[in-house]
Amino acid sequence: MRVLINSTMNLKTVLQKYAPLLRNVRAFYIVEALMDKGTVVKFGIAGMSSGNAYHRLEQYNITYGAESKDNTCRGVLVHYIGITEYNRLVKMENTQIYQLEKFLKKEYNSQTEPGRGSERVSKVHLQSILRTIRTKRFQDVQTKLRDTNRETTKKFQKDQQAFIDSRVHKTRQQTKKN
Repeated sequence: MRVLINSTMNLKTVLQKYAPLLRNVRAFYIVEALMDKGTVVKFGIAGMSSGNAYHRLEQYNITYGAESKDNTCRGVLVHYIGITEYNRLVKMENTQIYQLEKFLKKEYNSQTEPGRGSERVSKVHLQSILRTIRTKRFQDVQTKLRDTNRETTKKFQKDQQAFIDSRVHKTRQQTKKN
């Protein structure tokens, strides 16, 4: 897993700065909603089925809003993002990111916040979680493909690209120039 962010940053800044790097990847992230007043962090996975981790992180921005001086409950801080290249030949449950999240849920099960999901833990465990991420190593395990003689599907059997966002899209400026 390649570490993209390993320090505390504002989510809006992360999305602006790292948007291209959050496409065609699977990501493991640790975020903190400012409305929790520094008590809870949430870890999770993004881009598992689509390869577009950007969309999941953008959902936090939509849900909690952008940071504001007028409202201290708005906004999200990102403490960690680790990414792996999306490979559609690796089943979700065989990805290193899924295995890491599953391990952390099991490891920190007794520390979860009451009434919250198993991926939400007290912020006092943040450094311990980051230490675990650095020391634990998991690997993607590619699914064995069955051989087919159908020419129409044979060319797609080894295609590892994401289904969504695998094509290069023109930006607005490129389209205006044409």
